[in-house]
Formats: sequence, C-alpha cells, structure tokens
Amino acid sequence: GNSRYHIMREVERSLRRLDTDHIDIYLMHLRDRTTPLVEAIGAMGDLVRQGKIRYWGVSNFAAWELCECLWTADRLTASKPICIQNPYSLLNRELENEVLPLCREAGVAIEAFSPLAIGLLTGRYSGVRRPSPDSFWGGRGKDDFDRVFSQQTRDIIATVVDIADLTGTTPTRVAINWVLSRPELTVAVIGPSRLEHLEDNVA
Repeated sequence: GNSRYHIMREVERSLRRLDTDHIDIYLMHLRDRTTPLVEAIGAMGDLVRQGKIRYWGVSNFAAWELCECLWTADRLTASKPICIQNPYSLLNRELENEVLPLCREAGVAIEAFSPLAIGLLTGRYSGVRRPSPDSFWGGRGKDDFDRVFSQQTRDIIATVVDIADLTGTTPTRVAINWVLSRPELTVAVIGPSRLEHLEDNVA
C-alpha cells in the first residue's frame, strides 16, 4: 500500500538491494484507496527532503487523481510529482483525453508504458486468426484475443505494417517512434523478452 509505513520501509529495502544512497525517481504504482493521499504525498515529500529519492511520480493514475496529487503537494508545500507512467500506444490513446492536456499545463512528464500494446503492434499478429500458443495472447485464450483484436485494431496494425514496409523498417520501430513523436512524451517504457526484441526496440 501507499501508507507512510510501507513507503518508508520499501524505500529503505530498495536502497539496500540497489546498494545506493538514493533513488532517482520513485513511483506510486497504483492509487491506494485505503490510505489518505495526504499521507502518501507527505511521505514522498519527506523522502525528497532526506535525499533518499530525488523525485517522485505516479503510475496508472487518472487525470483527476494526478491533479489531486498536485494540489495536495502544493497545500503541504511538499515536492510535487514530476511524472506519470500510464499506457499509451496507437491502440490505446486514452491519455489524449485528459492526462496529456493536464501534464502539458502542469509541466508533468509522461512515461508511456506498453507502446507496443502488449505486442500487438509488432506485426506478429498481422493477418492471424489465432495467436501461437507460445505468445502472450496465445496464452490468454481465444475470447480475450477476439475481444481485443477488433476490426479497428486489425486496421491500425495493417497500417503500421504498411508504413514499415514503405519505409524499410519494422512495425515495432514505427509504433515506438509514433509514441516518441508526441512532444508531451518523455520516454517509451519497453519490455522486450529477447535480445532481438531489445535491439529492434532501441533502433
């Protein structure tokens, strides 16, 4: 949870595991509704003052929750969250509705995770009816795959594959570059499982 006790304890554990005296950015990964936000933000502010973390941010927060964090930090005269880490890709553009405008106005950086939409934008599933059993989607079951793999999803993937073919690159690079082309985006958080995936992502 995000109670002061847990935040302080886990920072100390992380510092020991990492064998360092500070953490560059520490994220509240999910909103803990059993702990008042003022308690969590107060703990983050104290950790910044102690030099144990340099900055803090949030992950998987809605725009209104990030806004509440900014207001609460201001009220406490504590350090404010500098970033938000949420999913963003050609197949998930929900951030554009409220989070992007808020971050632009407040000067909060955006870390986009899942820029490949859990592998759907790699082109691996282009034109397939059933994913191979050794893939993430193959292990999820046919109903899950059919629900996600709508006609709109198929059309977007086909367009990404076409652009990759026209430019002599890979669908992965097209999808990640699209995310990074947004001026509000600071970083695309990748999750390759093989060396060749890493090389393709980095390129």
